[in-house]
Amino acid sequence: MLEDQEPTAQWPEDFQVLLFDYLEDMGIHEFPSTIPVKLVPIGPLLRQARQWEYGTGDNRADPSYQSDLTAYMDSGGKVPPLLVRGNKLLDGRHRLLALAGKAKNVYVIDLNDLKPA
Repeated sequence: MLEDQEPTAQWPEDFQVLLFDYLEDMGIHEFPSTIPVKLVPIGPLLRQARQWEYGTGDNRADPSYQSDLTAYMDSGGKVPPLLVRGNKLLDGRHRLLALAGKAKNVYVIDLNDLKPA
């Protein structure tokens, strides 16, 4: 399992806000400039993503959305890592589904690896 540090400023603002919400719930009250990410097998997380039922009005399950996201990634666009706690997928189902069939591994932030100072 490859592990690395990624600068948090490179991620979209909405992802940073979501991540900070989780961190605050864990007692971490200062947003770090880097966060550990690791490369994990896609299979177990993909099974969870396919079982998820999207709510009304959530277009991320729409095939055209998945197609657009896949095209973005194929053209070199960078998406944030998935957010997990242990083996449980918390955020990134749409990114994960777009990677299905293209990747054997995926980058994740595991909240279990983050501890309050």
